[in-house]
Amino acid sequence: MKNIFSVFRDTEVEIFEAQGVSSYSSDTDMTLIKVITANVVPYSSWQKEYGLTDRPFSLENDRRMKMYFDNEDMEFVRAGNYARANGIMYRIENSQKRNMGAMAVLKEATL
Repeated sequence: MKNIFSVFRDTEVEIFEAQGVSSYSSDTDMTLIKVITANVVPYSSWQKEYGLTDRPFSLENDRRMKMYFDNEDMEFVRAGNYARANGIMYRIENSQKRNMGAMAVLKEATL
Protein backbone atom coordinates (compact mmCIF):
# COMPACT_ATOMS: atom_id res chain seq x y z
CA MET A 1 0.00 0.00 0.00
CA LYS A 2 1.38 3.40 -1.01
CA ASN A 3 1.51 5.98 1.75
CA ILE A 4 -0.55 9.02 0.74
CA PHE A 5 1.80 11.38 2.60
CA SER A 6 4.89 10.27 0.65
CA VAL A 7 4.44 13.18 -1.80
CA PHE A 8 5.56 15.53 1.00
CA ARG A 9 8.76 13.60 1.65
CA ASP A 10 11.02 15.57 -0.64
CA THR A 11 14.21 15.92 1.42
CA GLU A 12 17.08 13.46 1.15
CA VAL A 13 18.34 12.61 4.64
CA GLU A 14 21.51 10.68 5.42
CA ILE A 15 21.34 8.60 8.61
CA PHE A 16 24.61 8.01 10.49
CA GLU A 17 25.63 5.80 13.37
CA ALA A 18 28.30 7.34 15.60
CA GLN A 19 31.03 5.57 17.54
CA GLY A 20 33.24 7.30 20.08
CA VAL A 21 30.80 10.07 20.97
CA SER A 22 31.16 11.33 24.52
CA SER A 23 31.25 14.54 26.51
CA TYR A 24 35.01 14.21 26.98
CA SER A 25 36.11 13.30 23.46
CA SER A 26 35.84 15.06 20.13
CA ASP A 27 36.92 11.88 18.32
CA THR A 28 33.81 10.83 16.43
CA ASP A 29 33.59 8.14 13.78
CA MET A 30 30.42 8.51 11.72
CA THR A 31 29.23 5.59 9.59
CA LEU A 32 26.56 6.19 6.94
CA ILE A 33 23.93 3.48 7.37
CA LYS A 34 21.01 4.62 5.20
CA VAL A 35 19.76 7.39 2.92
CA ILE A 36 16.03 8.06 3.20
CA THR A 37 13.53 10.60 1.91
CA ALA A 38 11.61 12.52 4.54
CA ASN A 39 9.70 15.69 5.27
CA VAL A 40 11.82 17.86 7.58
CA VAL A 41 9.98 20.80 9.16
CA PRO A 42 10.64 23.22 12.05
CA TYR A 43 9.52 21.97 15.45
CA SER A 44 7.31 25.01 16.00
CA SER A 45 6.36 28.11 14.03
CA TRP A 46 7.74 30.40 16.75
CA GLN A 47 11.12 28.71 16.53
CA LYS A 48 11.08 28.94 12.73
CA GLU A 49 10.71 32.69 12.95
CA TYR A 50 13.32 33.36 15.65
CA GLY A 51 15.51 30.23 15.82
CA LEU A 52 15.78 30.51 19.61
CA THR A 53 14.59 28.38 22.48
CA ASP A 54 11.08 29.00 23.72
CA ARG A 55 12.33 29.76 27.23
CA PRO A 56 11.87 33.40 28.27
CA PHE A 57 15.00 35.58 28.13
CA SER A 58 17.05 32.92 26.34
CA LEU A 59 19.49 33.66 23.56
CA GLU A 60 20.71 30.07 23.31
CA ASN A 61 20.48 28.65 19.82
CA ASP A 62 18.36 25.51 20.05
CA ARG A 63 17.20 24.38 16.65
CA ARG A 64 14.88 21.42 16.67
CA MET A 65 13.16 19.88 13.68
CA LYS A 66 10.52 17.23 13.15
CA MET A 67 11.12 14.60 10.51
CA TYR A 68 8.31 12.53 9.00
CA PHE A 69 9.33 9.35 7.18
CA ASP A 70 8.24 5.81 6.27
CA ASN A 71 7.73 3.15 8.96
CA GLU A 72 10.15 0.83 7.12
CA ASP A 73 13.06 3.13 8.10
CA MET A 74 12.35 2.97 11.86
CA GLU A 75 15.20 0.54 12.51
CA PHE A 76 17.73 3.14 11.25
CA VAL A 77 16.12 6.30 12.64
CA ARG A 78 16.49 5.83 16.38
CA ALA A 79 17.62 7.93 19.33
CA GLY A 80 21.37 8.45 19.44
CA ASN A 81 21.93 8.22 15.69
CA TYR A 82 22.56 11.30 13.56
CA ALA A 83 20.83 12.68 10.48
CA ARG A 84 22.12 15.17 7.90
CA ALA A 85 19.48 17.14 6.00
CA ASN A 86 20.05 20.21 3.84
CA GLY A 87 23.71 20.25 4.90
CA ILE A 88 22.96 20.46 8.65
CA MET A 89 23.81 17.66 11.07
CA TYR A 90 21.19 16.73 13.68
CA ARG A 91 21.15 14.29 16.59
CA ILE A 92 18.04 12.10 16.63
CA GLU A 93 16.42 12.72 20.02
CA ASN A 94 13.56 10.24 19.67
CA SER A 95 11.40 8.53 17.08
CA GLN A 96 7.95 7.04 17.13
CA LYS A 97 5.86 4.90 14.86
CA ARG A 98 2.47 6.23 13.79
CA ASN A 99 -0.38 4.87 11.69
CA MET A 100 0.51 6.67 8.45
CA GLY A 101 4.29 6.85 8.90
CA ALA A 102 6.87 7.66 11.54
CA MET A 103 8.09 10.85 13.19
CA ALA A 104 11.41 11.81 14.79
CA VAL A 105 12.58 14.86 16.72
CA LEU A 106 15.97 16.19 15.60
CA LYS A 107 18.26 18.60 17.45
CA GLU A 108 21.04 20.46 15.66
CA ALA A 109 24.40 18.97 16.60
CA THR A 110 27.91 20.34 16.68
CA LEU A 111 30.53 17.68 16.19
